[in-house]
Amino acid sequence: MTRSLKIAIQCFNYAPHTLGGSERSARDLAQGFKARGHQVRVVLSDGSKPYPESLDDIPIDIVEGLPVGKSPLHGGERSFPSRMAWIMRSETDPVLLARALAYLRRTRPDIMVMNNPAGHGSAMMAAARMTGTPVVPIIRDYGWYCAFGVMMRGTQPCEGLCKPCRTFSAGRRKLLRGLPKVVAISEHVARLTREVLGTDNTHVIYNAVPDVFLDTPRPETPREGPLAFGYLGRLHPTKGVTELIEAWQASGLAAAGHRLRLAGDNLGVKLPEDPAAHGIDVLGRQEAIPFLDSLDVMFLPALWHEPFGRSVVEALARGLFVVGSPMGGIPELIPPERGMIPERIDVPSLISVMQSIAADPARVRQTRATDPVPALARFRSERMISEYEALLLSLARQKEDVHA
Repeated sequence: MTRSLKIAIQCFNYAPHTLGGSERSARDLAQGFKARGHQVRVVLSDGSKPYPESLDDIPIDIVEGLPVGKSPLHGGERSFPSRMAWIMRSETDPVLLARALAYLRRTRPDIMVMNNPAGHGSAMMAAARMTGTPVVPIIRDYGWYCAFGVMMRGTQPCEGLCKPCRTFSAGRRKLLRGLPKVVAISEHVARLTREVLGTDNTHVIYNAVPDVFLDTPRPETPREGPLAFGYLGRLHPTKGVTELIEAWQASGLAAAGHRLRLAGDNLGVKLPEDPAAHGIDVLGRQEAIPFLDSLDVMFLPALWHEPFGRSVVEALARGLFVVGSPMGGIPELIPPERGMIPERIDVPSLISVMQSIAADPARVRQTRATDPVPALARFRSERMISEYEALLLSLARQKEDVHA
């Protein structure tokens, strides 16, 4: 029988205050570990929004430092100084360090999974080192070593760490280099992390598509007639949504009855004055499965180096034909028989892709009719939890051997 571990999962936010895939993945881990008999607690660094004492029968603890700045939970309410003050708090706040130490000494986890450095950052890792608590950091985005978390300047991806980010992340990078294992969620993130750290302690464990995306019955037959193209996620300039909209308007597909459906919060994308007149449905936040089932083609045209692309595997699981960015981790996820990767993301390239798909919809409809499960073996929840569990058990045994 597998040994039961006491596992602390660190985040800065958690359900019901969900901003993106990071906290959804953390909840997947928490539920998966609990289902296997481990004792799990979730520790959050931001209590500015109300949380229940537990969720999914898993305790939620808040460990905050000085009330400096505002976290990403406050969205547009944050000024630049308040954003930077909140980020730097985790690097310099002695109160946060003291409270993190007290928390680990009180709860005494066998191991801590750091899901996101925001809010706790170096303070929690330093507290873990001081208490002898093994740590497994998960590199889900670039916030471990980039102050803005995206490694972009304007609309251009950074080739490496700029001087401010090297200064900002010096402490974190030193702590990461000293750990036996660091987890990356894609080969792309692993390559970058190895380059940034100058070490080879990075191990890839892909995110999982939740089982519900595969277990929920899909529409029995592909639709006939015009195609529904779509996008699911934050409508943000770094996501390529502006280029997607401009390409759609220039493609002429709306005149043939095809539609472009956009689901997600608008975070700075300029929309046409009358989207519906251009064949565009702007829907705001949507439940993922019904929305995906309303589409034939899913676009993920990110301009930044998307670390993984949770929406990609969710769309694949619902049988969609997926057009993904050549940037970041997305190309690792899309099998050639279930989608395509343009050479670049710009308006002319997207127009060409849209028009070629509309001119020959048979490939899209064949994808919808084919079982997606075999293409998603790497991204199953059981596989992900098993890999994390094996890693955590190994590190816990190493700690015991040291103290034996």
